Amino acid sequence: MKLKYRGPDGREYTEDLEPVSVSGLLLHATPDERIDRIKREGLRIKMPRTKLLADIDAIFCTIPSGTPNTADLFRYYDDWSIVVIDTDRIPDHRWYIDFLAAADPSSNGQNLHILTFQDIPADAIRKIIK
Repeated sequence: MKLKYRGPDGREYTEDLEPVSVSGLLLHATPDERIDRIKREGLRIKMPRTKLLADIDAIFCTIPSGTPNTADLFRYYDDWSIVVIDTDRIPDHRWYIDFLAAADPSSNGQNLHILTFQDIPADAIRKIIK
């Protein structure tokens, strides 16, 4: 799949997205102020953005390693939570490698960052960790 987007410099870019097969749990970091809405509505691609590298309507997640270190998800903020997503509840979701993410330094490159262009329903959210 090709993705066209506008970068922070205002120029238009095109990326070839690499699909990835996903099963099990994913992690998504979000500000605490959004938790009530996420519990009601799930994650929506049109929610306010915090990933400021580019304006892309997507949900960004992390596939945790066998021994995940979530410190990377909270690098800058104390008022954030982790949403745990059960992908077995959304088996037909399409996922792609997050081309904007650098290797996760907190896990020695073992966590894989991915994205989707589909909403994630509330019933796919297993728990929220503060």
